[in-house]
Amino acid sequence: MNEQTKHTSGKWFWSDAYRTTYNEPTLSLIGADGYGILSCDGMANSPGEADAQLIAQSPELLEALEHATTVLCDHTCGTPGIFPADKDCVLCENIKRYKQIIARAKGGDEHEI
Repeated sequence: MNEQTKHTSGKWFWSDAYRTTYNEPTLSLIGADGYGILSCDGMANSPGEADAQLIAQSPELLEALEHATTVLCDHTCGTPGIFPADKDCVLCENIKRYKQIIARAKGGDEHEI
């Protein structure tokens, strides 16, 4: 975890190297620093493959959305680097939605956008 993101940054991956307190196999989500982010309580409570992949890709998806939002904010309706203000522009409305999603993902208040 770092001060800017409030979440464990870097690539995440799933590992079956750890066991539950009952010595049963389980999946654990591991951050780039090698520390566990979460552990499931046995394989029956572990995510399916598609969900596991989506969860593991979350940091990179957030980073990509932040970058795309920054680039899109520079389109012609607004001032470069600042949220576009044209309420009738579909792109501006989507950028606002993306910024709300980013705020929620970072534990912030989406209504401050």
